[in-house]
Amino acid sequence: MTLLNRDRNTANNPTFTEIKRISAELSGRTFHGVKIKEVPRTTANDVLCGKHKSRLRWELAVSLRAVIHHIAEQQGIAAAAMTPWEEFHRSFYQPRTTAAAAAEPPSERRHAHQEPTSPCRAPAAAPGRAQHDTPAPRPGPGRPGQAPGRGTSLISCDPLAASMGLGAAFLSVAGAQPPGHCPRQAARELLDRIRADNEGWWSEYRPLIPEWLRPYLTLERLLSLIRVYAPHCVPGLLQAPGYARHLITQDLPDVEEGELARRVELRKVRQQILHRPDPPHYWAVIDQRALNCRAAPPEALLEQIQYLISLAAYPHVTIQLLCGARAERAVPDGPLTLMRFPETALGDIAFFEHYDFGHYVDDAQTSEELVLRFNRLAARALEPHDSVTWLLGMRDQL
Repeated sequence: MTLLNRDRNTANNPTFTEIKRISAELSGRTFHGVKIKEVPRTTANDVLCGKHKSRLRWELAVSLRAVIHHIAEQQGIAAAAMTPWEEFHRSFYQPRTTAAAAAEPPSERRHAHQEPTSPCRAPAAAPGRAQHDTPAPRPGPGRPGQAPGRGTSLISCDPLAASMGLGAAFLSVAGAQPPGHCPRQAARELLDRIRADNEGWWSEYRPLIPEWLRPYLTLERLLSLIRVYAPHCVPGLLQAPGYARHLITQDLPDVEEGELARRVELRKVRQQILHRPDPPHYWAVIDQRALNCRAAPPEALLEQIQYLISLAAYPHVTIQLLCGARAERAVPDGPLTLMRFPETALGDIAFFEHYDFGHYVDDAQTSEELVLRFNRLAARALEPHDSVTWLLGMRDQL
């Protein structure tokens, strides 16, 4: 089970003998609401190494999870770094075909470092697509009416079309756009309508959100692929609570505790898109300086590193760390976000975030240049598995 192996890795890979010993010590006791059963060494080996032939019994699965979480807790590893109960329960009871897809090894699903699908060495482009455009990730499970990949247009009952007033006359049902249709213009019109509407899921947090950021928060939930270059701090969707609190207090030294809690809550609500059944593929290139010893207090930094290690195991999350000296100087100082929609009828949008303003880019030439720059950054960064190794080393030093 992928999630059990991910938690075992976060808990510093306890041996099967250790798992057996601790499960025997805890047998019959209740831990986090689970009455633990002893897990034999051979069973732990078979389950975690993928040798278990029959379907794993729920009682054994939750006992194994509880033991691994107990081991992590004894090492002082934050619960936030481990798989949430809801996700574990959903994964166990999802259809087998979906579980198999989720268990696909990283070498099959990472597109940052593998030939021929590397974004830095792109394969021959499909007709009408630029050669340097990044291969689209597979959609997550549960998207009705969609074929694999990005080549899926809006259907007439799509909630995005309904909420933005884009009916079949604007975006077709079967993928063929009306004569003269321009995806860039469609994206521009979508952005204009979102700006004009000035309402969204974030409305209850309105006083905390600058006007220039509100359109992005609305768009964020509609995307199939999010690529982020973060030169100074960990991106909001990947921030652990303690790290987020530190950044907010650095920017707003006089912030009151109630407002601080609400701002951290807002980031946690945003992060829910990474845990939904049909998550976007999230690809972050983060400057290593965002995680150095001066980036945050030791306890907040440790929590953040643990959180990144956990998230890096998700099949739809790619994290690469970049040495600051190898960064692309042509990219502005603020974070760069490249947004892609699941509908081919909508062009990509780029978003530059600065301290006190944001800038949206939707013209073709600039967007394509930004994609190239992001790809160059990804090529210079550590590969995903090496980035996790670097994070593990940092964790051991703290």
